[in-house]
Order: sequence, then structure tokens, then C-alpha cells
Amino acid sequence: MQKSRLPLLFSFNHFGMVRDH
Repeated sequence: MQKSRLPLLFSFNHFGMVRDH
């Protein structure tokens, strides 16, 4: 489950960074 959450977290972080900029 953690492995599946890892990519999701990264995707969310990327989306947040793009939205922040």
C-alpha cells in the first residue's frame, strides 16, 4: 500500500507546486 501511495504523494506534490507557482 505504501508503494502505491508513494507515486500518489509525488503527483500531489507536483500538482501543488505547479498550482503554487
